[in-house]
Amino acid sequence: MARSMFILFFARAATALVVQRSVAVDGAPAAWHDVTLAVSNSLPPLPHAIVTVASSTERVRLAVLDPAMLEVGPVSVVAPNRQSSIAFGVRDGALLLPENARLLLLPVDDSESGEAEGQRCLVPGDLQVTVEAAEALLTSPGGPSGATAIAQAALRTALAVQGSDSAAVAALETADEPTAAGRVYESFLGQEHRPEALMAAARRAAHHIGHLLREEAAAKAAYLRNNDAAARTTQRLSPHPLTLVLDNVRSAYNVGSLFRTADTARCAEIVTCGYTPHPPHPKLAKTAFGALDSVATTHEESTLHAVRALQKRGVKVYAMETTDSAVNYAAAAFPRGEAGIALVLGNEQIGVDTNVLAAVDGTVEIPTFGLKNSLNVASAGAIVVYEVLRQWGELEGEKREACTIRGE
Repeated sequence: MARSMFILFFARAATALVVQRSVAVDGAPAAWHDVTLAVSNSLPPLPHAIVTVASSTERVRLAVLDPAMLEVGPVSVVAPNRQSSIAFGVRDGALLLPENARLLLLPVDDSESGEAEGQRCLVPGDLQVTVEAAEALLTSPGGPSGATAIAQAALRTALAVQGSDSAAVAALETADEPTAAGRVYESFLGQEHRPEALMAAARRAAHHIGHLLREEAAAKAAYLRNNDAAARTTQRLSPHPLTLVLDNVRSAYNVGSLFRTADTARCAEIVTCGYTPHPPHPKLAKTAFGALDSVATTHEESTLHAVRALQKRGVKVYAMETTDSAVNYAAAAFPRGEAGIALVLGNEQIGVDTNVLAAVDGTVEIPTFGLKNSLNVASAGAIVVYEVLRQWGELEGEKREACTIRGE
């Protein structure tokens, strides 16, 4: 009733082997059919792999069952959650299945057909069989069995496809003391995974493990400056005379990001105004990444009052806004002076308050070339802050203690 037809394609990439095959299914007067052998016969003799079996028609579904269960109950009761595709582990070219379980092909429920469940027949079609195997697994020795072997095959393949170093993955499996990445690896193997969700779960776990592996590698790389200034020196660095004024910026994540920018640029202060989130605030800490303690900050209910107070101290205040009179930020001249300058950044939706725009000493904008007329407020703030420092000569090598292009 089922036979392997042909190989659709066979490709070997730098990280993985992928084989796709088609198993033809003939229509037959039966309520279900065992396709385990037909699928197994279509598999290449790989020592370890993961295989996804999918139906090419919506009239049939797949399930992993002990066929004896169908002798005591109808399909709708025994297998209510039939799937259009199921993933399995493969060892030595054979499917890894629980004891007595088989891969069964079942007709889909059709309440409008008027047919009794026992009268439904399978319709002809194809099963699409996709085999994935990391190259490192093609000659891999034996390992765990059962559900753990299925999970391990899925995770190893997902790690290889995502580019994780095969030696680092092997080290996870043999380490005497598990690292953070190793604990995530072991946790995944110890969980129960529904067959139809296995590959998606493996890919998520692989991304997590891959990040932890990259983090470990970065910590060992002597040429990377991964330590913040607080870890390198106890000297209190004098701030640049540059203040950020946040005019009713709504998002705590944008505000936290601006605190981080202010720290890296050694800005003198951030003035939060109106309903702008301000310390202490739980959501600020995540994107500020420790900068809440290193940047001086005050809060004002009125942005206009904050601007006028700065101007009384001799600070030149510039609004960042797209207006008819705004000057390209790269063409604007930002005088340093003793008092320095301040940049006003506005609300994500309506921008800087028009009353504030009428009171500032100038307005600058960042040109845009797409459909949107402005950047995200946190991104825009970082661009102009560093343009100010460039104009002041602070980006020259001899005037800075360290430089980094690393993002976190």
